[in-house]
Amino acid sequence: MEEDERGTFWRGITIESDSRLRVGRAIAKTEEEVADALMAQLKARGHPDAPPPMATDGKGGYREALVATWGRFQRIVAMGAHRGASKPSRTGSISR
Repeated sequence: MEEDERGTFWRGITIESDSRLRVGRAIAKTEEEVADALMAQLKARGHPDAPPPMATDGKGGYREALVATWGRFQRIVAMGAHRGASKPSRTGSISR
């Protein structure tokens, strides 16, 4: 049985990609609570107007935490090594 002070917890860390400095950390009972805490820390620690560029697994409420913290979410699709990559077709064969 889960309790408020015992049981399973989620841990989250935000790392600045260039310097590799840890700029946020959170421990909570749910991944959604961790996401909310991390976004609040990022906003308080230098990003008051807009979120910094970031990558997540897209799970655990990060999109919702972005909107709750900054009021918007803009999806940016990376163009790079995967651009033009082969994709399976509906028949299972590879198409370009």
